[in-house]
Amino acid sequence: MIAGFSGNIQPVEEWEAVAIKKDAAIQTAGILNLKGNQWQQESGAIMHRLSDASLTQIKWMARGEVRKAKQIFKNALRSTFGDYQSAWVELAVHLALIGIAEPEAETVEWKVNRVLCTKWWRRRLRVKQAREQENKAIDAGLVKKSKQIYVSDQTVARRRAQRGQNDRILENLTAINDLGQEYKLYDLAQLSISNPQIRRAELMTRISGFEQYSKNWGDVGEFYTITCPSKMHSSSRKYDGTTPKQAQAYLSTQWQKIRAKLNRKKIEVYGFRVVEPHHDGCPHWHLLLFMDASVTGFVRSVLKSYALEVDGSEAGAEKHRFKAERILTGTNPKTGGEYSAAGYIAKYISKAIDGYGVDFDLFGNDAQAASARIEAWASTWGIRQFQQIGGASVTVWRELRRLRDEEIKGCEVLERA
Repeated sequence: MIAGFSGNIQPVEEWEAVAIKKDAAIQTAGILNLKGNQWQQESGAIMHRLSDASLTQIKWMARGEVRKAKQIFKNALRSTFGDYQSAWVELAVHLALIGIAEPEAETVEWKVNRVLCTKWWRRRLRVKQAREQENKAIDAGLVKKSKQIYVSDQTVARRRAQRGQNDRILENLTAINDLGQEYKLYDLAQLSISNPQIRRAELMTRISGFEQYSKNWGDVGEFYTITCPSKMHSSSRKYDGTTPKQAQAYLSTQWQKIRAKLNRKKIEVYGFRVVEPHHDGCPHWHLLLFMDASVTGFVRSVLKSYALEVDGSEAGAEKHRFKAERILTGTNPKTGGEYSAAGYIAKYISKAIDGYGVDFDLFGNDAQAASARIEAWASTWGIRQFQQIGGASVTVWRELRRLRDEEIKGCEVLERA
């Protein structure tokens, strides 16, 4: 935490080393000809005002941030004799200090253009406002199973209003195709994965495809659950203030380590990952992975070692932080049907999308109401709920699904795909 700044600092990436070297200069000379602490206090005050700002006020704040960014960039170009990369570092440090994630763009020029765009700032400030408000609710102890589960009621209402506004906009927009046919954009959206039913069906179809592929190759399925350390849970006495976004970043980092170790051993796994919130909003992961039967023991040990890498000796870690289960095969004696890997993950996907086929969540809440809260949670914290692991990209998969049988027949590559 930087002295004089009360917000959370977003993790830096490619420019981290440069930013660290410049830290001392920023603290003393500062940007905009202010002392470092003065500038940080000013930024902190702006972010404090953001918490309760109206949409109109956010627009004005966005314009102010653009003016400030332009001045920072202009001064940096002058002091670095036109070095664009170094000037961008100044802007990136500015964003990090006030807790705004840098734009995702391929080139430095594109990143600079976005930071100098009022619309970009409006979006970023709205996102930050929503997260700051939700963080206050978490700190106040409102987000938990006995009060407001997964996410605060305020955030659920905000997300509902946002979705309603989006639907109204789409209802009033019309698209015309080459044949002169007119369609409301809302109706077209209902035919895409924006429709929860279609999104759920597509995910289940993709998972079933992976399962069929595994059977063809004689691979086996494993189901894993990875949970964060207790210090990242607001319901724990050890809570250190970690936000759901930061907890998700921790899980992603651990997964990167897992993938790296498996890659070094030339072990291939494929499947899907689902992210769910605990009742206090802290994320945990469910992973359905397929692999060669000979490597299951090693894969389990790798996942467990990294799942428990941080605070792995704390009470309850062995029991709660990592769980592994072999996907059964053959006939289920209770139902008479065949065991299905897709069935293991289906309820988690349904809970995260629309609650279809699930009566209640783990805490006895109506599944549809719970799914609305989970969707609001994921949207607010920018958490990707579903991710494919291995296999061709979903874009390629969708294009192949559009092909008719007669287009595929006779083409060896397409038939294999």
